[in-house]
Amino acid sequence: MTVTVATAAGAPLLMLPAGDGPWAWRRARYELLDGALDEHVLSYSIQSIRKLRSLGSAMRTENGQAVTFEFDEGPPLPLDQTVTHEEAGVGSRLWESAIALALFDRSRLVPFPPSARLIELGAGLGLPSFDLARIGVVRSVVLTDERPPLLRLAEQNAAALKRDQPVPAAVSVAPLQWGPMAKQSDDAVLERGFEVVIGSDICYEEESVPPLVELIERMAAPLALLIGPAGRPSMRKLRERLEASPALTVEERLLTLVCSNADEAPRDGAAGGASDAEADSAMVRSGGIHRLLVVRPAVGI
Repeated sequence: MTVTVATAAGAPLLMLPAGDGPWAWRRARYELLDGALDEHVLSYSIQSIRKLRSLGSAMRTENGQAVTFEFDEGPPLPLDQTVTHEEAGVGSRLWESAIALALFDRSRLVPFPPSARLIELGAGLGLPSFDLARIGVVRSVVLTDERPPLLRLAEQNAAALKRDQPVPAAVSVAPLQWGPMAKQSDDAVLERGFEVVIGSDICYEEESVPPLVELIERMAAPLALLIGPAGRPSMRKLRERLEASPALTVEERLLTLVCSNADEAPRDGAAGGASDAEADSAMVRSGGIHRLLVVRPAVGI
């Protein structure tokens, strides 16, 4: 059995074995790179990734229905993921864009406003928000989604996090939709006011782009970070619609996420004592090229 992976427009589709890749590994090490490598390949040499600046790394460990992330600094972050696709759709899985966003947030390449109130749109399992709540760079975090099972799970994870380690930021959970399905109750969430808006992989369909742009315009937050697979047509459309808005300015950054199986024995020649040439020949898997959109209000708006 194979899984089809879409690449950039005009590029050939990649076929992966269904049991292969980071989603099938018990432990995976991720590293975020500042820049884009070749998006048409499945793996890179160590030599090629050394050409780009590293923005940080994390270890992901799967243990039954829980996943734990260990970043370069701070205690591990465990998250319960006991929701099924039938209950929560695509939000039941922790996608690679969320890992890339969490690592980028930690890099501080784009500083947050002081004591920021942060909201995550379409939070799903909420990795970036939960991590930011722990590391003292925001005053409060609100995780939002439209699916009740995910909101209940977020509440459980928030309670467990506060119980087990210091969490300086206030953490809350709220339902939120945008577009024609939005409810009047959503207005109460938006009226709280936020200095930072984040969202990872939240416009899979192109139809979701216009209402998302309208929401970003309405919120008028000093900073919004929106990320998704670079080759996805809806992400290009999102950039175009944001750039066309007179109320917003947009900066684009391309990021590469790479990963390796932490349980796999090192290849001969890639372990300690190997020459530089042998070490450079080792390969790591592509976790995808990601398009990060840094959105701010236009001057004078």
